[in-house]
Amino acid sequence: MSLLPHMLTVKDFPTIPMGWTLTYDERSNGVYQVRLTSERGPQVETTGAADLEQLVLECIKDAKAIDEQLQQKYG
Repeated sequence: MSLLPHMLTVKDFPTIPMGWTLTYDERSNGVYQVRLTSERGPQVETTGAADLEQLVLECIKDAKAIDEQLQQKYG
């Protein structure tokens, strides 16, 4: 997977949780696979022909949910 293209960067998404890395891959023309990977190991991923920015926002939402669950479980 590649880092986000110059048209969208991590700076465009200040809500990405700390410790998560954002990558993407264009699987076919206009179909993207977006992944957020935590430095702790968990990953969230989505694939679709939707707007790349929307796919990133979906991953951010899921990553935040994982962080909340881990915080509740381990403090």
